[in-house]
Amino acid sequence: MLSRVNGYVRANWGASFIAGFMLLLLVAAVSLSIGLVALADGVAVVAYYALVVGVVLQSIYYLKYDKRNGEKNMSQTESLSSVPSPTEKVNRS
Repeated sequence: MLSRVNGYVRANWGASFIAGFMLLLLVAAVSLSIGLVALADGVAVVAYYALVVGVVLQSIYYLKYDKRNGEKNMSQTESLSSVPSPTEKVNRS
C-alpha cells in the first residue's frame, strides 16, 4: 500500500502540499476551538500557501501531461491526413 501512495505522490506533484493544507487547516481549527487565536491565524496562513503551491504544481503537471497527449494526437492526425475523407471523391485512374 505504501508503494501505491508513493506512486500517487510522484504522479501528482501537488498532492503532498494539498494533503498538508488539509492537515494544517485541521490544526488551525482545533487551535481556534481551544482559544489559541494567534496560533490558528498563523497556521491558517501557512495552510493557504501550501494550497496555492499544491494547485500550481497540479496545474503545471496537468498542462505538461495534456501537452504530451496533444502531441500524440497531432502526430496521429498528421498520419491520417493522406487518407481521404468519406465525402471526398477518389480518383481511381
